[in-house]
Amino acid sequence: MRRAWLLLFLTPLLAGASCHDLSGFTAGGGDAGAVEADGGAESGAVPPPIEVPDAGADAEAGTSTSALSIEPPQRSPSGTIDLTAEGSVDWREHHSDDGATNRCGSCLPAISEIRSSTGGYSDYSDDDRTFVWSNGAPIEAGSMRGGVYVTDVGSKLSLDVASAPEPRALVLHINTYFTGATITARLEGSDLEPVTTTLPTEQGAVKYMVRIRFASAAPGTLVVDYTLSEKTPSAPDFNIAFSAATLAPAP
Repeated sequence: MRRAWLLLFLTPLLAGASCHDLSGFTAGGGDAGAVEADGGAESGAVPPPIEVPDAGADAEAGTSTSALSIEPPQRSPSGTIDLTAEGSVDWREHHSDDGATNRCGSCLPAISEIRSSTGGYSDYSDDDRTFVWSNGAPIEAGSMRGGVYVTDVGSKLSLDVASAPEPRALVLHINTYFTGATITARLEGSDLEPVTTTLPTEQGAVKYMVRIRFASAAPGTLVVDYTLSEKTPSAPDFNIAFSAATLAPAP
C-alpha cells in the first residue's frame, strides 16, 4: 500500500486545479491534522453537541409525517466539491486518523463525527476530488483531498444526523477500493423500516455520491452505517473510505 501524506491546501483554490488518481491508501498520522486558516484566524471554539430540532406545532397537530429513502448511488467525478455551497444546513469533513475534523461553523450542529466499528480508522490524502469550504470551524476556510477508511470485511463507518419535520437531504462523499459495500439508514424515533443500498464489488478505487432523503414527525436521529461487505478476489489492499457529508433541504 502506498504511503500518502495528508495535504491540506489553503483557499482560495485555483479553478481547474489538476488532481491525481486515487491509487492507494495508507495509515496517516504526524502532520495529518495540520489544517491552516485562509486569511483568517481559527475560531478556537469547540462546536456544541448535535441538537435535535423541535418538531414544532405541525408535528403536534399530526400534519407532519416521517419519510426515509436512499437514491441510487452516483459515480462522483473528479474536481472540486464546495461543502459550504452544498451543505446549507450543516456539513462535516474527515481528513485525519487522529479524529481532526472541520464542520460548518455558521450552522446548528446536525452531523456527528464519523465513528468506526473497529474503534479506529486510517487516513489517506491522494483523492482526485478537492473538498473546499469557507464557513468552517475550527478552520474557517480551507481544503482537503482525502478521508478516513477501514479495511476489515464486516467493519463499518457510521454517523448520526438530526432529523426534522422538514424534508432534508444528506449527501455522503465516499469511495470503495477493491471492495463492495452497503449503506443502511434508519430513522430512530419512527416506525419506518431501515433502507439499504449496495455498492458493487469492483476493481480499483470508485468514488460515489449517495443521497439520503428523510423527515420525521417527531424529533429523532438518522443513523447511517457504511459497511465493507466483501473484497475482490486476490485484492492486495482493500477498504471503504469516507471524505465528507453535507446536509441541506431536500430538493
